[in-house]
Amino acid sequence: MTLSLSAMDILKAQMTKEALATGGYILFCHYKLGNSDFLLIMQLKIKPGTGIDEITLDVKENINLDIEHLHEAARINVANWRSADGKYISFVKKASNSQPTKYFRDFIGCDEFEDAKAQTNELVIAVESYCDSLKLTLEQANEIKEKVFFYCEEKKKEGQPISLAALATRINEADPLAFIKFIDDNNLAVPDSFDPIKDAYKHLKRVGGKDKDLTINFNRSVLGKRIVYDKVKGELLIKQLPQELKDELDSN
Repeated sequence: MTLSLSAMDILKAQMTKEALATGGYILFCHYKLGNSDFLLIMQLKIKPGTGIDEITLDVKENINLDIEHLHEAARINVANWRSADGKYISFVKKASNSQPTKYFRDFIGCDEFEDAKAQTNELVIAVESYCDSLKLTLEQANEIKEKVFFYCEEKKKEGQPISLAALATRINEADPLAFIKFIDDNNLAVPDSFDPIKDAYKHLKRVGGKDKDLTINFNRSVLGKRIVYDKVKGELLIKQLPQELKDELDSN
């Protein structure tokens, strides 16, 4: 209770510096994940709603917490914070292309803010460039990209940041420094550790695109096999259609 009350005084002071700050309700949650302690600080908004009066059964207006649309939040790894060991703050943003507000970052005490999505995009670019530099076959390149994808998924589920050194070993166990050397030699902006963002790294496993009439999405592993791309003509040849799609086409 003491922590939350003191923290709210700090938040109030930071919000007074922002003319457009709208505030909200702040939730403090201390929990354990594995052997690690975390403190989650969430800012929630309210929204109008409806309910039923338990006595009259009349429909009435209510004010509800908008828990479906998280405004912003920060998760603090308590042990890392106490020991000042590496990164200990992770932010949850209200949209994939937005950033936590400055007053919220200042309230948390975050002096150095890094955009995890931009960092993940840099990793994807580095992996693709690395594969191109090795003159790999399409199948070999896709194998490396899948390794990176599954490593990112693993870290995402564990709630842990990516370790570039560990990832480099996953890519090439025989020469674990090769990927890191490639990054250094080409001055690529991939940090040693960061939180992976799925909207960015999912492209390592899947290929997709759409316009107003057509949506195409498939695993990279079928490219060159069930799906053949003609660069000259800009066309895709799809073999072995999914049975559901074939049945629908046959019925028309």
